[in-house]
Formats: sequence, structure tokens, C-alpha cells
Amino acid sequence: ARLLAAECALEDRDAPRALRALEELPPGVGRRTQALRLKLQASRLARQPMEALRTARLLAKHQGFTSVAAEGLLRTLATEALAAARDTDQLRALWQNLDAHERRDPLVVSHAARRMADLGSPAEARQWLAPLWDQVHATSVEGATALAHALRHALNGLEAEWLPRLDATTQAALRNPALALTLGLALAERQLWGKARSMLMSAANDHDLSDDGRRQAWACLGRLAEREHREEEAARYFRQAALLDRH
Repeated sequence: ARLLAAECALEDRDAPRALRALEELPPGVGRRTQALRLKLQASRLARQPMEALRTARLLAKHQGFTSVAAEGLLRTLATEALAAARDTDQLRALWQNLDAHERRDPLVVSHAARRMADLGSPAEARQWLAPLWDQVHATSVEGATALAHALRHALNGLEAEWLPRLDATTQAALRNPALALTLGLALAERQLWGKARSMLMSAANDHDLSDDGRRQAWACLGRLAEREHREEEAARYFRQAALLDRH
């Protein structure tokens, strides 16, 4: 009867009523697949992503999903939970509540790092990124691109200790324009103009990179040319960036 009540509440999109019905279930029944599926739906409807994540973990453990579906759902719920953080303390607490597998997922880590950088703590964001960045050459294209995008959000104040990490990524960057762009911007942040120019030029001319990414590369090349008082070259690069702004 309580399971039926929870189902009816969900049909009415009444998450609090559904959760109350589920809380009244005996512990053994509450851990059954049907009850967990209802609790997952109710938690998502109630916009409680952390509770939904905990429930989804139980379902995955009990093989309530295929492995592929479980991976995608857990990733989605983890990123939803992280997105709900209002400040760095809350985000830090949510990060600690992720399990080890989730903290090794490049897409989850990238989302967390971007959020931390946007909240004003790029150095901590880089700490979260560093373990995965060291393995970026063995990461999927999607994962490497996400990590590159996250590091671009967290370049302010980039430490010298990242330089060996960046150098080790050079070969991978030749195959991934998003990595090339990030390396170029990071090397420019460290004022290594010559190395930065090479990577930025590679990214700017790679049509597999998004227009926004290519625009960033051309604009940074323009700023580098200005620093060296090469006005005509700078104007040409800024013109290329402006053309991409119009697309």
C-alpha cells in the first residue's frame, strides 16, 4: 500500500508525499529495487541530487541498471549535486561526499573544478584536476577535452610546478585541439611566449576546435604579438578572432 501511495504521489508530481510514504516502509522493503527506483524518482523530483546519488549507488550495487546506464546516471547526479553548491565550503563538502570512482571520472572532476574556479578558488580546482591531468594521455577524447576546458577556467595564478605537467601533455595536444588551446593559454599565463605561440597557432588553425576556442586562440596570439610590438601581425590575429565572433 505504501509503495502504491508513493507511485500515486509521483504521478501527481508530489515529491514530499512520495518520500514520506517511502520512509514509512520497513527497512527490508525499503532496500528492494522497486522502492529504490521510486525513491530515486522522488529525490530527483524534490531536487535532492545528493540523496538521489546515494540511492542510485544502491541501485547500481544491486544491479538495478545496466553498467552503462548506471555510469551515465551516477555521473549526471554527481554533476547535478556539484552544480547546486552556492559557495566553496558547500562545494568542498559535496566533493568529499563523492566516492572514489566519481572523483576519478574526468567529466565529474572537470565539472567540479570549473565550479570551484568560478567560485573564486582556481588553485583548489587545479588540485582536483592534477591527478587526472597526469593521466590525460590515456584518457578518452571526451574526457581529455573536458579536463582541458576545466583547466582553462582555472589558469589564474598557475604555479610553476604545473610546467612539467604541461610539457608531458605536448604529444597528446597535437592530437586534441582543446588540449593545444589549454596548453597555449597556460604557457602564456606563465609568460613562456615562444612555446605558447606554437600551441595557440595549432589550435587556432584547427577546424575541429569550436569557434569559441579558436577565437580565444587568435585573440591570445594577438595579445602576444602586441607585446612584441608586431602591430600588423597583431591586427591580423585580432581580425581572425573578430570573424569567429560573427559566426
